[in-house]
Amino acid sequence: MEIWLIAAVIVTVAVAVYALLNRRRGEVIEAPRQANSPAITPTAPDPDEQDLSAGDMLKADGADEPLQHFADWLEAEASEELGTAAERPGPTRRIADAARAAMPIILAQGRGVVELPALVVDGTGARDFRREIDIAQLERAVANYGYLDVREMTEWRREPPRVRALADWIETQVFEDMPPGDCETDDDTVRIIEAARRAVADIDRDGRADIALVAIGRDDKGQTFDTRRSVDAAQLRTIITAFEESERTTSR
Repeated sequence: MEIWLIAAVIVTVAVAVYALLNRRRGEVIEAPRQANSPAITPTAPDPDEQDLSAGDMLKADGADEPLQHFADWLEAEASEELGTAAERPGPTRRIADAARAAMPIILAQGRGVVELPALVVDGTGARDFRREIDIAQLERAVANYGYLDVREMTEWRREPPRVRALADWIETQVFEDMPPGDCETDDDTVRIIEAARRAVADIDRDGRADIALVAIGRDDKGQTFDTRRSVDAAQLRTIITAFEESERTTSR
């Protein structure tokens, strides 16, 4: 019995010394797993998180809808350039955080830059993502990804009441000019708001404005249609009055 005990102690000491010497040479020796110890498996990612877009992540963080739509657009841009690897949870979170940081700068300064080094790492190495974004691109991203109408967009952008009223009126004119049947409009929300801004400035300067929305949409055969109107200062006042009355009726 004593001989076996002494032998066991000698073997234990020898293993410890061998491990210490190898560790000093920079090697790591893995201890064998005991027969009765359970196998360790890595924790699987939460399947719900796997499916979240950049906008979904920001929604969970309590962000407003325009920021969510901007983040989703930014993720789509990254995915188009770098592939679907940009849609994995890690890159997606970085895109969401970048959108949150960039939007206030773009709104305040008119442009900004999103720069994400090594957003995707694959067999070819680290791949960066970079976008210079101006206010027009931001507005289009929010309008198109959020399917926002003119009223929703002008409220978000806090447009002056005259611009809001004229943009709402122009949108109605576009609908009236649509050919019968199935039609689709091209980037109409932002183009309408831009036309309203220019028209108000022209009326302030010249007393009238010519509005031309060329190829604002197309019919089911692919034929485009235009919307053209002329508005003077008196007509603008009438449009504003009707818009304000509509706003009061809606808010009741």
